[in-house]
Amino acid sequence: MKSTTLFSGIVIALLLSIISSPLLALASVFFNPLTAMQLTLALIATGYLIYLFSKANLRAGKIFLPLLSFSVLIGALFFKLTFFSLLLIMAATIWLVRSVINYKSVISTIVDGALVCLGFGSALLATFFTGSLFVAVWSFLLLQALYVFIPRSFLTKEKHCSELSDSSTHGDPFAKSQHAAEEALRRLALGNVG
Repeated sequence: MKSTTLFSGIVIALLLSIISSPLLALASVFFNPLTAMQLTLALIATGYLIYLFSKANLRAGKIFLPLLSFSVLIGALFFKLTFFSLLLIMAATIWLVRSVINYKSVISTIVDGALVCLGFGSALLATFFTGSLFVAVWSFLLLQALYVFIPRSFLTKEKHCSELSDSSTHGDPFAKSQHAAEEALRRLALGNVG
């Protein structure tokens, strides 16, 4: 990862929140209110995904993952899903992209999913109480900035080393080779070669 910090997450949350209302006003000139809102939120989600991809140090999937995620967003708009379904797809896309880019354990992915759900709920509450797109986007993305505190893996170095030594004490050369290959692939995918 390239210097992803809480501060950069807060800055992107503020920037995307600030541009959300003018984007909605501009889209409302050309589209009906519902389509304008859907388009605006898809553009905000795309902006956040671009931020995530710019901070990621991807080797494998450098082109495929962004294309897939943007295709999902475009497909969701194209099929004219309900507004709530579109919001869920956007939140799930953000969660899945962040999980693929950042985490090595299922627990970290689940914690990140809970963070996305919490942000989604806060955005719905903000919309219900204020009716402001700015406040809704701000509350969702502000909570998403906290993902930097989720550990990549909950597997400690001691546990990892003990698992490796357990497989090596059994004298299983296949297990050692498999572990070495998995580590090499992981380093290649994350760009940590050397």
